[in-house]
Amino acid sequence: MVVEVIRWSVKEYGVATEIVRQVDAVLTRGTGAVLEAAEATVLHLGRMAGAVSEAASRAVAKVGSEAGDLVWSYRHVAGNRRPASDQPDNLIDIRSVRFDARTARPAR
Repeated sequence: MVVEVIRWSVKEYGVATEIVRQVDAVLTRGTGAVLEAAEATVLHLGRMAGAVSEAASRAVAKVGSEAGDLVWSYRHVAGNRRPASDQPDNLIDIRSVRFDARTARPAR
């Protein structure tokens, strides 16, 4: 009877060892996959944040440039305000302003 118990224990222990080894292998692969996915996620999130930051920086620069151009245009129109000869004094001859605007400021 004792011999049977010992044989059973060895047999069960061997099976249990194999199960533990397989579970350990699965957990190791799963952990590796999770860590690799986390690393890839962090990498790509960093790249996306960099792209958004760069785009925002360019947009701010472009908006600032356009705002400066708009202010310049308003000042140009105000400085070149000439009443048309046959129009009331509060109207601008837009043809002269358009011509002056084309020739006055150099392109960037």
